[in-house]
Amino acid sequence: MNTTVKGHVFIVPNSAEKFESYPDQDWLTQRLSRMTGINPQKEDNMIQVWITSENCDNWNDRFGGFQVNVLGQNKEYWSRINETKEDRLLGYFPRLYPSQIFEGKHEGDKVMLHCPEYNVDIELTCNQLDYRYGKFGRFEEVFGQVV
Repeated sequence: MNTTVKGHVFIVPNSAEKFESYPDQDWLTQRLSRMTGINPQKEDNMIQVWITSENCDNWNDRFGGFQVNVLGQNKEYWSRINETKEDRLLGYFPRLYPSQIFEGKHEGDKVMLHCPEYNVDIELTCNQLDYRYGKFGRFEEVFGQVV
């Protein structure tokens, strides 16, 4: 059975951008593939999200990204959270994702991802209203504004 890591995801209300216009496509492709199994295509609309959880306010932050120690791996990663062995992982998650993984999702819906490198399942709850950009509306409303 895989470890499941849970968090919340909300949309940063910036306009979507085509993946092909992103300046560091190789890095983003590698990071998305390693962390989520997603391989973006040039025509994908990429939206900026913020992923958070009880133990970390920003999984996307390269100096404080969410981390989980899987299968007792003892690697040092950036972190500014007070983590336990169970709360260490990966480095940090990308901030841009293909919009289609959030298409049709509403406030409170779940998005399931899988981190192939560490064999970790990721369950993200769409939760716009409780966070920084909640004043822009529910998850589905903000999604409609940015794509």
